[in-house]
Amino acid sequence: MKIVGIVVEYNPFHTGHLNHINKVKALHPNSIVIAAMSGEVVQRGEFSIYNKWDRTETALEHGVDIVIQIPTYDVLNSAETFCSKSVEILNAFGVEEIIFGSETNNNDNLIKMADKIMEPNSKEEIAKLVKEMQSYPKAMESFLGETFNPNDILGISYIVAGKQINKDIKVHSIQRDRGEEYLSASRIRHNLRYEDGSATKFDLVKSNPRNMDWLIPIIKAKLVQDSNEPFVNYLQNTFKENNINTWNEFLEIANNKSFTKARVARETMKFVADIKQENSKIRVLGLSSDGRNYLRDNENIEYTTKYLQEHENDLKISKLLDIQYKDSVESETKKTIVIK
Repeated sequence: MKIVGIVVEYNPFHTGHLNHINKVKALHPNSIVIAAMSGEVVQRGEFSIYNKWDRTETALEHGVDIVIQIPTYDVLNSAETFCSKSVEILNAFGVEEIIFGSETNNNDNLIKMADKIMEPNSKEEIAKLVKEMQSYPKAMESFLGETFNPNDILGISYIVAGKQINKDIKVHSIQRDRGEEYLSASRIRHNLRYEDGSATKFDLVKSNPRNMDWLIPIIKAKLVQDSNEPFVNYLQNTFKENNINTWNEFLEIANNKSFTKARVARETMKFVADIKQENSKIRVLGLSSDGRNYLRDNENIEYTTKYLQEHENDLKISKLLDIQYKDSVESETKKTIVIK
C-alpha cells in the first residue's frame, strides 16, 4: 500500500482540490492519503474561512485518510518554513511520495530549480536578493532566472525540503486544473464573504464564512501599549496616519517594499494573538477507517488526537476567534477527532 502525502489549506475546499485528490487516487488506487493542513489560520496570515474541523470533515469525505495540523507558528511564517515543516510532518508519518499541484507540471525543471537552490552559497545570495527586492517570490524568480506561478514556487520548496529531510521521499507535481470553471480560492472567498454567497459549482459550505474586518478594532486597541518592536511601531504609525476600518484597507495601506500583504498579515496575526515559536506534539485532526488502521499498525508514529497544554498557540487563536465566533475555545479544547 502506497503512503502518499499532500499539503493543503482547503480555504475553502473546491473543485480543484477534489480533482487533486482524485488524480492522486488514480495514480495510487489503494493508497493511504495523508494531508498536512493548516489549522484556524492559513499561510496568507488570515483566519481560515471555515474552521479546521469542517475542513477536516470535508477532506475525509472526499478521499483523504489522515488530516494532520501544521503547527500555527510554522503556518504564520515564510513559505519556506511552511513547506519544510509540512514535509517534516509527512515524513514522520511514513509518507513515501508527496504530490503537489503545479501550473507548469514540468517536474524536471522544478527539480533542476530545487537543485540550484541547494547549491553552496545560494542561501546567502537569495537572502541578499530578498533584502534588495523585499519580496521572497521575486527574489526567487531573480535567482532562478525564470518566472513561476505561486504553486510552482511552493512545489520547488517541497522538493528542496524532501531532499533535505529524506532523500528517499519522492516529491513531484501533477497538473493543476485551470479554466473558466475553476474560480481561484481568493475569488471564492470574496464571493462567500461579500457577494451573493455563491462560490463554485462544487461548493461545500458547512458553516458561515469568517471575515477579518472585526479584527481591526482589536488590533487598534492592542497597539495602544508601548513597544520596542520595529514591526509593532510600524503598525502604530500606520494606524495613526490612516483611517482604517476594514482588513482589505489595512493590507492595501500597510504593504510596501519592506512588507508584502501576506507578510503584514502574518506578522499582525502573530502580534495580536501573541504567537510564539512552539515545539508541540503533532495533532491529528481526523481519520478515515483506513487511516485509523494505518496508525494502529505503525505504533512508532508519535502524535496526539487531543488538545494539549503545549498547543498554546492554538488556544490563543481560538480565544481571538471567540470574540466574534462563539464556542471556538470549547471546540479547540474539547473537540473529539473526526473519524469517517
